[in-house]
Amino acid sequence: MGVYLSPGVYTREIDVSTYPGAVSTAICGLVGTATKGPVNIATYITNPQQFIDTFGNPTVDSYLGYASLAFLEKGNQLYVTRVGATVGPDALTKATRGVVGGTQSADTAGIAGPYTLVNDSFSIIANGGAAQTIYLATGPSTVDELVTAINQQAKGFNASNVGGALKLTSNAFGSLSTLEILNIDNLPFSFTNVTSATVVGAGAETFNITATNKYLRIKINGGSEIVVTLAEGPTRTAAQVAGDIDSAISAYGAGSIEVGPNVTVSSTEAGSGTSIEFMSVSNSAYTTLGFNVGSTSGTSTIAAGINLGVNLITVNAVNEGTWGNDLYVAIENRADGTFDVAVFYLGVQVERFDQLKRSSVNATDDKYIEKIVNAQSQYIDVVDNATELGNPHDIAPLTSTGKLSNGKDGILGISDGDYIGVTWNPSTDAPTGLYTFADAETININIIAVPGISSTAVINAMLTLCTGRADCMAIIDPPFGLRPQEIVDWHNGLGSGNSTAFNSSYGALYYDWLKIYDSYNKVELYVPPSGYIAGVYALNDFVSESWYAPAGLNRGRILSAVGVRYSPNLGERNLLYGDGNAVNPIVNFVQDGITVWGQRTLQRASTALDRVNVRRLMLYLRKVAANFSRYFVFEPNDPATWRRVRFTFNTLLSDVQSRRGITDYRVICDETINTPARVDRNELWVRILVRPTKAAEFIVIEFVIMPQGASLETETII
Repeated sequence: MGVYLSPGVYTREIDVSTYPGAVSTAICGLVGTATKGPVNIATYITNPQQFIDTFGNPTVDSYLGYASLAFLEKGNQLYVTRVGATVGPDALTKATRGVVGGTQSADTAGIAGPYTLVNDSFSIIANGGAAQTIYLATGPSTVDELVTAINQQAKGFNASNVGGALKLTSNAFGSLSTLEILNIDNLPFSFTNVTSATVVGAGAETFNITATNKYLRIKINGGSEIVVTLAEGPTRTAAQVAGDIDSAISAYGAGSIEVGPNVTVSSTEAGSGTSIEFMSVSNSAYTTLGFNVGSTSGTSTIAAGINLGVNLITVNAVNEGTWGNDLYVAIENRADGTFDVAVFYLGVQVERFDQLKRSSVNATDDKYIEKIVNAQSQYIDVVDNATELGNPHDIAPLTSTGKLSNGKDGILGISDGDYIGVTWNPSTDAPTGLYTFADAETININIIAVPGISSTAVINAMLTLCTGRADCMAIIDPPFGLRPQEIVDWHNGLGSGNSTAFNSSYGALYYDWLKIYDSYNKVELYVPPSGYIAGVYALNDFVSESWYAPAGLNRGRILSAVGVRYSPNLGERNLLYGDGNAVNPIVNFVQDGITVWGQRTLQRASTALDRVNVRRLMLYLRKVAANFSRYFVFEPNDPATWRRVRFTFNTLLSDVQSRRGITDYRVICDETINTPARVDRNELWVRILVRPTKAAEFIVIEFVIMPQGASLETETII
């Protein structure tokens, strides 16, 4: 309380309205194998599609998917911890792909600028793409002017000024990097790897041209046919004949000259898109001049880029599993030195990251590949070999050079140790396996299961974990294929594979496996019951309360199963459920269907806690009490606080009583249990006495046959 020195009105609040808050009672935690998803991380799932997106479709090699989807039919709060083999040939492995660097396709003009252009365009194909025409101004131009004009239009390549000469360079790196000049006026540039289409005739002193050999039919660059008529004469020189041809074809992109004693016909432009084609015609001069019918093309032999041997980037699937083997990456380099990465999954592009950079010189840049991809991608992570310079080679979409491989699920060869895990793994700085659920302060669950696993070590680990948490219980799956006597012996420690009896109120065993139809793989198969039983618990809590028995025709029916492997009859159910045994039967009743027909815990002592509904009642009470009692920590340990504690607990218990969880209760929190010695040790004790509501499991209907005239008052009969 403050000290008031000046007269006035001072207000303050004292909040003593503490009340028990609500808690969820059907939060399930499952541990198992899958084909994708985070490993050894308790991942929160609320619906079936989220499970599929995160952990993949269910697979017949693993029961985690079936159990999870079964629970999510009724519940919507699920934690999944994926585990897998850590050693062996199928140990958990991420799919991966190394990406090497590469060289670029390029060609530099043999003549330095400036250049005087006659033609206003040239055509080129970059990196195997579509042909593109680059338009330029005719007349004189500096190299830099041409570079600017080309780069404003170019796609997949770029121009630059190298030592005063024009250089054309593919944007791509590696084997996809190609340049093919289709046609260009090469006279100003003299690109050495680009030639015109040229046909050289036979050499002769003179040619005898008559009416019978004076015609040529020529097609230039695939255009229209041109008929050339040579002047007649018995001693026509090569220069005269070439002049006749040149006059006819010069307007069509070609010319003819005398080269020595030969008549030569060439395209005006150079490149692989140029051609000279001689065609058949009557009274032909082909033979006379030494030409052959057919087509001759120009060339563009600019060397392609090559892939180098050193990995620049390693691309990994974001988590382990065979799912990553369906991932592809595509890489496209840009003219500015950056590159784009596209990610494909199952043949569809799912992500794209543009204008990335790499190597140590860019490590602090906002577009550094590790910084962008590893923070944003849901499919891949990357490791940059930062000490190596250069760009990664281009990779076309959905090609083998971009396919990730060698991802493994860790399903085969998994051990009990992988399921159980460790409390702390130094390599990940976190717990693994079942131990991801060990800390009740960070993971809130009420149900736990390891679907399909019936080893003694794993079951005992589950029971130990639940006992330590004291706020959840384990659903135990039986081994597959046992008959009633065998499952009884097994859970009593007498059966094959188990030498220890299971005895704990924090677990319950259900028998037998269920037959389902798997619509994902289009097969019928048997699956362990734990996921479906967890769904029954969730439905039970939704339509009633957690302290109602999750069994029977009202709340224990399993509608999504198409059968049960073994449906025990009445005598077998007596064996399973009586004489200290604790196996809860799943029965396929005629007309009523598949139904959970028992609710015993694995506790063998005959106390209220040998029933699931009472155990779950106590889990609820303990969790709620622990939650609101924290607000009394560090409060004065005196009768005023004791009264507030009693009031809060009475509020909780009266509410549970009104909801049929208990029949009576008493809260003790006074000087009788908070003795001076306990108060001196800073301890506040509360003792709560409850009478749990029992479930009616054995209904006895007694008919008493009376003689005529006898009184029907019960007291006179019994």
